[in-house]
Amino acid sequence: MYNGVNLVKGKDYTVNGNTYTFTAEFIKTLEAGSHKITFDMASGSDPVFTLTVKGDAPSITIPKVGNTKTTLTIGNPSMTVGEVSIQMDVAPYIDPTTGRTLVPVRFIATALGISDNNISWNSENRTVTIIHGGKIVVLAIDSNVVKVTKNGVTVEVIIDQPAVITNDRTFVPFRAVAEIFDCLVGWDETTKTVSLEK
Repeated sequence: MYNGVNLVKGKDYTVNGNTYTFTAEFIKTLEAGSHKITFDMASGSDPVFTLTVKGDAPSITIPKVGNTKTTLTIGNPSMTVGEVSIQMDVAPYIDPTTGRTLVPVRFIATALGISDNNISWNSENRTVTIIHGGKIVVLAIDSNVVKVTKNGVTVEVIIDQPAVITNDRTFVPFRAVAEIFDCLVGWDETTKTVSLEK
């Protein structure tokens, strides 16, 4: 539902299993800015998503409600937040040198309900800054040092896998960043699935 009007399946969005995809035609009707969309679920609470339109590249921010588990499988661009499946534009991968899982910074942001306004990229310094939960986290590309500021105090955290740029996208070490934001992290070796729970 958008602005009190039920969206039309097939015209405004499509469904494939648990994945809901907004059509280009629907996105084109939206002005730049944020738009609240409510899904009427058969059971449980109805999730409200914020669809942010920026030029031709809309992004979805999912607000955190309670302890929602987020999962992502290596090599698969689809992520699951609670019971909702979301298609990302790139897939996580394992760095062959360190054996660490790297995920697009957007994965961490979506999983934690971080808005686009709280993520910034500094091309001069090659750093990505994430603000969430009273913390300011600065990761420098190809650096093992992460600066974490909380209550005006900055500490340096040493990680064994730096953030990297792959195919013009910023990837961050999943476990290190998730743990900096006090999340529980899981790994299923059989399915190659990582999970995050706040």
